[in-house]
Amino acid sequence: MNNPAPASCYLCDSHSFEVIMDGEYSFFPVEGKSVPFRAVRCRTCGFAITDPAPTASYEGNQIVEDDEHLVNSGRYRIRRLRKYLSRETRMLELGCSTGYGLDEAKRYGVLAPIGVELCQASALAGRQLGRDIRSVPLDECAFSEASFDIVQAHHTLEHIQTLKETIAEIQRILKPGGLFYITQPTYDSPFVRDSNWKGWFPQEHYWHFTKRTLASLLSQQGFNLLTYNCPLHTEYATARNWLYPAKRIFKAAVKYARLGDMVDAIFVRR
Repeated sequence: MNNPAPASCYLCDSHSFEVIMDGEYSFFPVEGKSVPFRAVRCRTCGFAITDPAPTASYEGNQIVEDDEHLVNSGRYRIRRLRKYLSRETRMLELGCSTGYGLDEAKRYGVLAPIGVELCQASALAGRQLGRDIRSVPLDECAFSEASFDIVQAHHTLEHIQTLKETIAEIQRILKPGGLFYITQPTYDSPFVRDSNWKGWFPQEHYWHFTKRTLASLLSQQGFNLLTYNCPLHTEYATARNWLYPAKRIFKAAVKYARLGDMVDAIFVRR
């Protein structure tokens, strides 16, 4: 690809970039074909983008039922939050898919969790199961200021072109001291070896994060980092075969050492 680099960095306004990946992506092919793409990184702060940016929404990965991944990830995330939950907790999940995580929150005592999901098929499937899911962008939901104790956004921010505006809206609707729980792919992991890493997803991902750039972005928008770890993408499901104990030990070691290809972080609104 010979496309010019962006004019300035979205995070720090630097004008110096370098190509960090240029190749073919086939984890989610389009019409059976791999997708050529390029990712460029700011030399000053490390914030990376898909270049050129996605131009159309990708429709081949819609979810219309609670599959194993949604169930396992929903349980994992609510367990991470359980010490912050009570009957009074007001919780919102952005990019909630079919909303299984909302049901899991209810099992831990949250009375009326709300989801936002722009994939209409996923949102409809969740509403048919009785889940409160809105299908419009966050700024159109018209939530009141300081109306939530916890906002979640898992594998969501990288899909949002108006990223700073969305984070500003999250900051507005969170109470002071409220929690913003995020999971994101992180391209600086030693487990990211080539252009076919799942986290690139150039059809939909505008942004590519590291632990440092995610923390910097959120700090600019009024959040402090509370806690984080870095598991592997496969953290939520491990095949149960004769290698299962060894795989679990390996994954635990990767997470402990913060080497995984995903950051799992909780931020506090200032």
